[in-house]
Amino acid sequence: MKKKAYKNIPRVSEPVSGGTPVEHVPIPDLGREPIPKEKYISQDYLETEWQSMWRKVWLLGALERDLAEPGDYVCTEIGRESVILVRQKDDKIRAFYNVCPHRGNRLVPPGLSDEPTETFKCSYHGWEYALNGRFVNIPNKELFPQGVPCSGLSEIPCEVWNNFVWFCLDKDPIPFEEYMAPLKDHFEPYHFDRMVLTRDVTMEWNCNWKTSVDAFNETYHVAATHPQLLWYLDDMDVQIDCYERHSRYLVPFG
Repeated sequence: MKKKAYKNIPRVSEPVSGGTPVEHVPIPDLGREPIPKEKYISQDYLETEWQSMWRKVWLLGALERDLAEPGDYVCTEIGRESVILVRQKDDKIRAFYNVCPHRGNRLVPPGLSDEPTETFKCSYHGWEYALNGRFVNIPNKELFPQGVPCSGLSEIPCEVWNNFVWFCLDKDPIPFEEYMAPLKDHFEPYHFDRMVLTRDVTMEWNCNWKTSVDAFNETYHVAATHPQLLWYLDDMDVQIDCYERHSRYLVPFG
């Protein structure tokens, strides 16, 4: 299918007043050497990524409107960890590891709660925790002559922005405002807090996570894989911007 020639179409580099910044930032020198395959198949490299990246960055966990009432919670998973995001009675949202610290049993299954809860109760020994992570009840506490062996659920940093709930596995993370720069300027003009989710789809790929990211970080594949898009999508004049921790690409449509 041949592309149609359209005239007077504004380029992506032309800013829209009051909207997302579209200025092209300088292109960093990333080199031109082949990427070693070990970065995709090495268990050691995967462990390095887990410790140095996934445990350090701020991660998207839930939509704030899904946690509308005190006791509403979402259990989300990343790698080997499971995290509970729960609305408190003071209206704040806090995050805890989804694990009873007594014997390591998971407290709730992954997903969104069907209804608000008052407590989280471990199905193994019946230890019960309040929404703020503190103990509510330990059955037969007198059986522990050395004292209760733990102090409650382990809390992790949590932030809410633009109807999104974020968490970080690092106890002392990069400040949220610093980490998100400059994404706030890019996303806030869209007012996601006013939007309503109408479709939620999860797809699991049997591959290293970078393989899936690579597939969506270029438009070189459009002509061969999605030729039906070429009549309204410019797959050649694509603006790619690399920031310190984030990147984006702008594709002209229409």
